[in-house]
Amino acid sequence: MRDPLEAAEDELRLVLERATPELAAPGERLGQVRARIVRRRRRRTGAAVLVAAVLVGVGTVLPQTLRENRPEAPPAAPAPAPLPTREKEREVRFDGLHGFTIPLPKSWHTLEMPAVDKLGAVAMGYIGTQKLSPFERPCGAKLVDQCAPVEKLGSGDVLVTVSVGALPDASGWGPPTMNPVGIRNEFCERIGGSEMFVANAGLDAEPSDLLAVMSVCVDKATSAKTLDDLQELFYRAHPGEKSSGAAPGKQSGGTRR
Repeated sequence: MRDPLEAAEDELRLVLERATPELAAPGERLGQVRARIVRRRRRRTGAAVLVAAVLVGVGTVLPQTLRENRPEAPPAAPAPAPLPTREKEREVRFDGLHGFTIPLPKSWHTLEMPAVDKLGAVAMGYIGTQKLSPFERPCGAKLVDQCAPVEKLGSGDVLVTVSVGALPDASGWGPPTMNPVGIRNEFCERIGGSEMFVANAGLDAEPSDLLAVMSVCVDKATSAKTLDDLQELFYRAHPGEKSSGAAPGKQSGGTRR
């Protein structure tokens, strides 16, 4: 039986190795994504303000006599279709990742792969917009990025790989903002991804704070809205409670969700 302190140190070292290299990557791609999101929201808001201004002007500027004697107005145009509502969510808890919990759209899928101490493989969690399948280890042992629960990303799909380790103090990590990875990533390329992002989250928890590393592989057709929604979900991730949330499917007989 491994010493618990030694096991925790090894786990944190592996998680930190996944977190550190990506922090220096340039932010051009994510900046472009955010710019598109901002432009889209401004256009939507600007259109609403313009319509409201026109309606107010029509009601207040016309003289009273013109309002009383104007010809019968043509039939009103049909009301515009309502904006699509956000998909319903559920909270998913990864028990093997120190209880890491994140809200996800109900149509998304999750998978948890347990740690394998004799191989030095830490527990891993996966989040995807397509179905995820368990895989056998070893598939690279400590090089967990050689393992994948999908053969190929579909058009517009996303695959998130999550690893969590104990951390002495989470206060200096800040919000889990997605940063683009500026170096070639063979794991993401192998499953058909065109770009990769990483977000690191320091979480206050007991008995130890946690560091969660979330690596995001995206297809070239993945929309800015999907990335924006995913960023919001990362902000809302938390350690969770033992009794809350739905557990992802596990390799040892669990049901995939």
